[in-house]
Amino acid sequence: MKTIRFVSFGVMALTGVSAARRLQASKLTGPGEKTFDDGSKYVGSFVDGIRSGKGVYTWRSGAKYIGEFEEDRANGDGEKFWPDGSSYVGEFVDGKKHGEGEYTWPSGAKYFGEFKDGKLEG
Repeated sequence: MKTIRFVSFGVMALTGVSAARRLQASKLTGPGEKTFDDGSKYVGSFVDGIRSGKGVYTWRSGAKYIGEFEEDRANGDGEKFWPDGSSYVGEFVDGKKHGEGEYTWPSGAKYFGEFKDGKLEG
C-alpha cells in the first residue's frame, strides 16, 4: 500500500510537512507527499491520487523536477536538475523537454531555444 502525508504549501513554494496523517494515495486530492517503491518521492498537489498542479519529484538518483504536473506527468513550466550538474529550465510535455527552454551542461555551456520530444530542435 502506498502512503502519503499532507504538507503545507506557500504561495509557490513547499514549506514542509504539517501533519503525519496517512491515506491511501489513490484517494488523495490536495497537497501531499508520496514515496514510490523505487525510492523516488513526490511532494505536491494531487487530484484523485494523481500528481496534478505544482510539485517536486525527486528520483532515487538525485535528479529533481520542480514544476507543473498534469495527468501524473511533468506538463507545463518546470525545472529539472541532474546529479552531474546539468539542468533544464523551460516547458515540458508528457515528462519530456518540449517547447522553449534553456539547457545547461555540467561544463556551464548553455543552449537556449526549442526542444521537441526531449531533444534539441535547431
